[in-house]
Amino acid sequence: MHHQKQLRAGLADTHAAQQIRQKLQNMQRMLQPVKVINPYAPLIDLPKEVFKPRRTLPLLLSFMEAITFYHQYQREQKAEEATGEIYIETHPADIEAAFKLLQDVLFRKSDELSGAAREFYQWLQSWHQQKKLKQFYAADIRKDHRIHPRTLNRYLQELQEYGLVQIVGGNKHRTGYSYKLTAASDYENLQKSIHTQITQVMENVRQAHEARQAPQAKAPKKKKAGQELDTVIAV
Repeated sequence: MHHQKQLRAGLADTHAAQQIRQKLQNMQRMLQPVKVINPYAPLIDLPKEVFKPRRTLPLLLSFMEAITFYHQYQREQKAEEATGEIYIETHPADIEAAFKLLQDVLFRKSDELSGAAREFYQWLQSWHQQKKLKQFYAADIRKDHRIHPRTLNRYLQELQEYGLVQIVGGNKHRTGYSYKLTAASDYENLQKSIHTQITQVMENVRQAHEARQAPQAKAPKKKKAGQELDTVIAV
C-alpha cells in the first residue's frame, strides 16, 4: 500500500525498477537448455519430522536442480558416453543454498500446527506473558486482537487438540470457556533437530564431493566448456 501511494504521488523511482526488470530479463535470456544431474541425490534425506515426505522430497530435489541450472555458466559441462548429451552436475554449494532457502518451508512442513495457528499461538504466548493472566476468555483475546469469533474458536480448538491450551472453567453458552496455556511448545527443539540433520546431510555431501574430486586431481586437467559469467547469478 505504501508503494501504491508513492506511485500515485509520483515519488516512486519507476526508472530504477525498469532497469532491474530489464537486467533480470537479460539474465534469463543468457540461460541455455541443459540437462541437470545431481550425483548427490542418494545422500539427500529429509528431516525425520517432516510430514508427507513423498511430496516434500521432490520439491527439495527440484529446487536444487533449479539452482544448478541458474549457475550453469559456473558448472563444468560434461557429455554422456552413450548418447553424447551435454549435462551439468549439481555442486554442494547448490545443495547448501537450497537447504538455506527452504529451511523455513521444512520447519512449516514439520510443524503439527497449521501455519495460521502457529502464528496465532506465538502471538498468544506473547500476549499472555504481557498481560500476566492465569486464565483468559476468548472475549479477552478479541479486545486486543482483531479476529473473527469463528476463526478464534477454530484456533483455540486446534491448540486444545495438541495440548497447548486447556479449558479450566467457564460455560459454553454464558460466559464462554476459560483457558490457560500449558507447557510451552517444543518448537525450538524441533528447529534445532532439523538444523542438525541438515548439517549432517551437508557433511555427507561434502565428503562425497571430495572423494569424487580426488581421482580428477591426479588426472590431467581439462578446460571447462562454456563461458564463465562475471556476475554470479543470485537465486
